[in-house]
Amino acid sequence: MKRLFIPVVLIFMMGSCRMETFNTASNLKLNDTLELIYGRTYLNDDKNVSIKFDSVLEDSRCPENVECIWGGMAIARFDFTLNTKLITFSLTNTAGSAGDTIISGYKIQFINLKPYPVFGYPINKKDYIAGIKISI
Repeated sequence: MKRLFIPVVLIFMMGSCRMETFNTASNLKLNDTLELIYGRTYLNDDKNVSIKFDSVLEDSRCPENVECIWGGMAIARFDFTLNTKLITFSLTNTAGSAGDTIISGYKIQFINLKPYPVFGYPINKKDYIAGIKISI
């Protein structure tokens, strides 16, 4: 009975473990506005292209319910892969003005960063979502 008990307990323990969704590939739609989850890779098999929202380098946007002289900015880093060639780049979104770049004919726009800061409530990096648009 003891020999049966240990494997059964291990199976239940393994089944209760939660797998992280980070770094799993999701569908990348081109010519459309997308919301990229922090740490997740998005893939377009037809064009052999992918993008990953790697990190937030700066988030100095003026928090809600605070008066600021300047609206601030958000800087995010992305990993863009085209045919196995990795290109890491950063884009800046300043007071709602989308930063953009062109890589091998793909125009990448940084539309927004969510959530918007609220004074006194720090944002966990895993809660960030980057709004982007990739056009060809």
